[in-house]
Amino acid sequence: MDIRRRRFVNTLTAATFGAVAVPTFMSLAHAAETRTLRIGYQKFNTLNILKGTGNLERALEPLGWTVRWSEFTAGPQLTEALNAGALDFGHAADTPSAFANAAGVNAVYLGA
Repeated sequence: MDIRRRRFVNTLTAATFGAVAVPTFMSLAHAAETRTLRIGYQKFNTLNILKGTGNLERALEPLGWTVRWSEFTAGPQLTEALNAGALDFGHAADTPSAFANAAGVNAVYLGA
């Protein structure tokens, strides 16, 4: 993942939790080369709320971004997809994330 995409994903994560305003997205969106944000989620996790409302897609659409959601059956598969660069952002429980970290997955973790 190139540094511009990683910076955008980190900013997007903060914005999802109410920490960053839309103008930040605008400047980062112009700097990013790839215009698809790839998000991994599981059937019963908090990202389903964001996915279900469609708010993220509506917020990013004027900036030229699309969102691609990928459902995973479990956290280990999701963390491996993050590690392989197939996802930009994902949500997994504590244990799969800890095992991924122990296995050397280079990821930025967000706790809330």
